[in-house]
Amino acid sequence: MKTFYVIILLAFSIFKLSSQNNPATKIHCGLGLEYYVSGSAHGGFYSGYLSMSKGKCALTIGPCIQKRSMQMNGLKICFLYKLVGLDDEDKALNTGLIGLKFFSYMQYVDMLPLSYNAAKVETVSQANPQMDWNKVKLSTAEAGFGMELHIRITKAITLKNFLGLSAFYHFNYIEGMRNERTGPALIFGTGINIPRFRM
Repeated sequence: MKTFYVIILLAFSIFKLSSQNNPATKIHCGLGLEYYVSGSAHGGFYSGYLSMSKGKCALTIGPCIQKRSMQMNGLKICFLYKLVGLDDEDKALNTGLIGLKFFSYMQYVDMLPLSYNAAKVETVSQANPQMDWNKVKLSTAEAGFGMELHIRITKAITLKNFLGLSAFYHFNYIEGMRNERTGPALIFGTGINIPRFRM
């Protein structure tokens, strides 16, 4: 977990350095809430996040709350780059109804149970089940990239939908599982985003 915090610190440092290329652009703070599902065998997650944006770049960070257990045992960090639409400059805050952003993310969850579906698959696939797969907990790292479509709802709020590809790795993998220790996965989700708020 310490390594993950170091990565987060480095990401914020890189964001700060890259944003110095255009000192005239302001840094804005925002927040959001999202729900997403990936193929890492943990199922769906909720994540409330804080964001920092400057120009076309944004960085978000927030906890991962597993839908099945409602445990908050993970962290997600995401970098976004605006491709088209939804101009974030003050002078054009009200322009654009649709925007497209590229995103890349890293996520780590610690000792969370399998999703209902993954536990069911493991139970059915074992010829002589000797363990309760509903009690199995895995620590998993995940990273990926994709596209986010933002639709402006009000002056300050956008609805986002995203789709991407990811890869995962289970640190405490149990040999013999039908789910692999590592592999590719699809991630998709939706959420509400407030790109900036005034203190």
